[in-house]
Amino acid sequence: MRDAEGGGLTFAVVVEQLGEAARGVRSVTQVAQAGAVEGLPQAVSLGHDRLTQVLIDFCGRWDRGLSLLVGDSTAMADTLEETAADYRRREEEMQTRYRGAPAR
Repeated sequence: MRDAEGGGLTFAVVVEQLGEAARGVRSVTQVAQAGAVEGLPQAVSLGHDRLTQVLIDFCGRWDRGLSLLVGDSTAMADTLEETAADYRRREEEMQTRYRGAPAR
């Protein structure tokens, strides 16, 4: 976006949106955690040995992938929250410095 005077490009961070994003990621993660497919009985039979084995293998891979995704998304949410906290902290520091600066 352009600054108010139409000069160079500038950017803004809406810290609240970082927090909303973190909450959204955590919400999706909780849903994904509840969807584990582990524990499928090894004795299940679909009437065809190869089809049964393919289903069991698929479910195992799906569960491993879901576990990795959940771990990654938790780290992502943590990082979003840390980033928001860092922006808040730095904003407060700058406001304190600005208030303490001598008037010109």
